[in-house]
Amino acid sequence: MSRFWKNVLCLFCSCCFCSSAKTDDLDPASRAYLSDKKYAKNIEVKAYLVTKDQVARLFSEEDGEITQKTNKELHGREIFLLVRCRNFGDYRSFGTINCKISNRGDPISIEIPMMPGYMKSFYDSVLPIYSGSIPNDNKTSTISCEWKSLYTI
Repeated sequence: MSRFWKNVLCLFCSCCFCSSAKTDDLDPASRAYLSDKKYAKNIEVKAYLVTKDQVARLFSEEDGEITQKTNKELHGREIFLLVRCRNFGDYRSFGTINCKISNRGDPISIEIPMMPGYMKSFYDSVLPIYSGSIPNDNKTSTISCEWKSLYTI
């Protein structure tokens, strides 16, 4: 396919999906053409288990930072999975990311909406987590994130 037609298709997809694009909205041809898991190297992803107070502080402060608490500090409290994404590449991107928390079973899938390129701040997603699976020890839970699907426009 010539570069011209690729650009036309990209422009068409950009207009159709705009900033509300979701993975489920893609037809099979668009899904195949826009899929780009290699672009993940251009997206910074950080994940934390946090308390309600930490979430409130993050959203009330400009450039708030998060530190991961130990399991003992999280045990028995209302906790949340915070996933922070920042796209510092050339393209707009969106997709689904799987987050695997140590001491838990299946990964948690999170839909990441359209992120523009060259982001200065993070896009934050917050999900409530059942705290009963957090052991009462001095260890820190580890969270690994991997893109299940990633698309660029």
